[in-house]
Amino acid sequence: PLIHSLAKANRMVNHMHFFIFKDLTSATKQVVAGFRYKLQFEIEKSNCTR
Repeated sequence: PLIHSLAKANRMVNHMHFFIFKDLTSATKQVVAGFRYKLQFEIEKSNCTR
């Protein structure tokens, strides 16, 4: 889930650099008809350009 969220954030933002994972601040998992994840994390700008 974290990798997918970060990839989506990089697709949505209009910035000349990619963003990378910095820190996971919170994570929960709920079992319903499958799994539901809630992640809160920090990202930071990388040196890699698009």
